[in-house]
Amino acid sequence: PKINLGSPRVLLVWLGLMGAAVKVSAFYLPGVAPTDYSIGDKMQVKVEALTSVKTQLPYEYYVLPFCQDGVNLQATDALNLGEVLKGSRIYETPYIFHMGMDESCKILCRKEYDQEEIQAFELMIQEEYRVNMMMDNLPIAMTIFTQMDDGTNSKTYEVGYPIGFADNEEELATKKDDAKPVFLFNHLRFTILYNEDPAQREGRRM
Repeated sequence: PKINLGSPRVLLVWLGLMGAAVKVSAFYLPGVAPTDYSIGDKMQVKVEALTSVKTQLPYEYYVLPFCQDGVNLQATDALNLGEVLKGSRIYETPYIFHMGMDESCKILCRKEYDQEEIQAFELMIQEEYRVNMMMDNLPIAMTIFTQMDDGTNSKTYEVGYPIGFADNEEELATKKDDAKPVFLFNHLRFTILYNEDPAQREGRRM
């Protein structure tokens, strides 16, 4: 199979609900409460299962040979209550950021894949699997721009991002001797949104 490279844009989004402005008392469950970050504090991206609306069968993220430099896959850290309530095993990733510090063109790792690993990626891409990442217990989503009938662009979000893209156009499907091109997305761009309210608290929250 032929695998090319792509570059989806990834955006961290916090979706909330708005209600009536009434005075209430509230509490946070462990592992669900937002974290207050100071400038320079480490923020680590975690990952949940690979999911597909096509197969409905989830797989662990590292069933595919993704970059795992610096990640201890044998670690048996206890799940916090937030992870237990979500019902999925959450793993760490090599993606590390620091609050308030921009980074660009950072190489996560370099890998060479053998034929078996390439075929594993190809199968998952054909089955439309998506990577579901999170940071500070918030889902990471990909921006989608759609052109409307009036010529304007509509901006929406989709949770996670596709592992890649399989070009199954009809004219390519008719070529019996040529493999359908498969694109592996190996370049991620993160935009992390945060807010601060010095009158209410110290630090910044995503």
